[in-house]
Amino acid sequence: MTRIVGSILTGYVGLAKLTATTEKAVGIGANPAHKPAFGKPVSTPSTPQEGD
Repeated sequence: MTRIVGSILTGYVGLAKLTATTEKAVGIGANPAHKPAFGKPVSTPSTPQEGD
């Protein structure tokens, strides 16, 4: 039983390292607040006006 749990944890840690390395190489961050996906919007939507 201990070997099974150890294998799962080892696999999880290895997968986390692989994912982190891949994200760093590609330029993807784990926290999207640091880097917006599309940058600044081209235009901001306007609020609808009341009917005249």
